[in-house]
Parts: sequence; C-alpha cells; structure tokens
Amino acid sequence: VQELYIDSNINISENEQVEFSNKEIHLNAHINCEGSISFYNCHIYYGEKINKINLKNNSTMTIDQCIITCTGIPEGFFINSDSCNSDIEMKNSRVENSVNLLSGCYKRLKINSNEFNNYFTNTIDISNCEEVEIKNNLFVNIDIPFQFEADNHFLSIWANSGVFENNILKESDVIADYFSDDSTTTYKIDLGRNIKASNCSFFGMKFCISASDIRDCVFENCRKILNTWRLKKIVIKNCTFTECSSICKADNFDISMCRFEKCYD
Repeated sequence: VQELYIDSNINISENEQVEFSNKEIHLNAHINCEGSISFYNCHIYYGEKINKINLKNNSTMTIDQCIITCTGIPEGFFINSDSCNSDIEMKNSRVENSVNLLSGCYKRLKINSNEFNNYFTNTIDISNCEEVEIKNNLFVNIDIPFQFEADNHFLSIWANSGVFENNILKESDVIADYFSDDSTTTYKIDLGRNIKASNCSFFGMKFCISASDIRDCVFENCRKILNTWRLKKIVIKNCTFTECSSICKADNFDISMCRFEKCYD
C-alpha cells in the first residue's frame, strides 16, 4: 500500500472519473467532485486538519473495502453533499472512531456490510434523501476516543423511503453510562418517518432508536429503547425484549406480537 498525501485541493469535473486504489491517504485539503470518485482498498485518514470531500450535482462516490479512521474532531463533516442528486455507496469497509463523517442531501444512499467501531456524534447526518439502504452492518461502541461533549445523535437519516435491515448494534457500559437518563430527547439511531427497521439486534444500548416502523428486532439489556421523537406514531411488531427497561417513550404507539422477558421499569 502506497502512502499518498493530498495537500492541495482536487477538483473533479462533470463526466470525469477518479479512482484511488491501494493507497494510504492523508487528506489535508478539499476534494470537490462533480463527476465520479471511488476508493478501493484504501486507508483514509480524516479529522486532524481541514479536509472535506464535497459532492456536487449528479456526482457519485463509492467506498469499497476501505478503512476510514478519524484522528481528531473535525471542523464540519468529512463527506458532504449540497445536491440532492448525488449518490453514495459504502460497502465492505471499516470505520474507526468516527465523528462528523457523512452529511447532506442525497438521491441514493447505500451503506452495506460495513463495520463501525466507536461511532459517535453525527457519524451520519442525512437531512433529505430519496432512497436509503442500510443493511448487514455492525455498529460497536466500546470506548470514547476523543474528549468532547457528545450528544445522542449518532445516526440521523431522513428519507422518502428506505430500509435499516439486518444490522447489529452493541454498546459497552462505558458508553451507556456516559449519557444521563435525561440528557436528551433524541435517540442514537433516528430513522425518521419513512425508513423501516427490521431484523436488527441491539445489545446493551441506551437511547436506542427512533423510527416509525420497527419489526422483527431483538433488544437485550437495553434501556430507554424506543421514542416517537418528531413522529406521529410508531408500530412495533414481532420484537423480543430481554432484560430491558423503559421500553417505549411515546404518546401514540402500536405494539403487537412482541415478547418481554425479565423486563422492568
């Protein structure tokens, strides 16, 4: 793997395709993309200096079999789109110690078969998207990598349609106890009104998820699990809760065909 230091801005024009492969990338500048950019089998560092990837109109970005490491608290988001016509796909990759990773407005967003280790405030913050697919990911929070005042908003994604499916989310006591019981009204996974959560497993989490439709999920040793924050109603169907407390904070919810084992207030 070859080291690559990017110290001056790169501009990718419309219809231009740029690929980085087998590189250890230290990005110390901006990449402005109006065409197509892809990273394959790269180790990408961000956070130490001002470094951003800006996706413009009709641009595309692919991250495949990469490692992304946040080395410090960044100024703003690392990857951002100000155009709702951009597409981004991240797959088969690993993200370490992520803060302010991905933001903006997209046409399509796919995040599949990745591993997120120590993901925190605004790892993903999507204000608007036509279609979202987040499948087969592992989200694990073991320790707090940086000294900063985090809030509960780890993944916030609002879209016209989408799925949050077959994901596993784990949290250590260090992370769960970091947030007081009344620290915030927001939840770590905020999926908005139109993204359905299904076949996901939550272990040891506190302030788990806010979503309108949650089905076939497993919650073990979790606290303050469900919330209708900014939602009119939530549907919870065929889920299993084991050794959980404060399961649902909601005014209007429909729970059916669920199992509760050793749960408490």
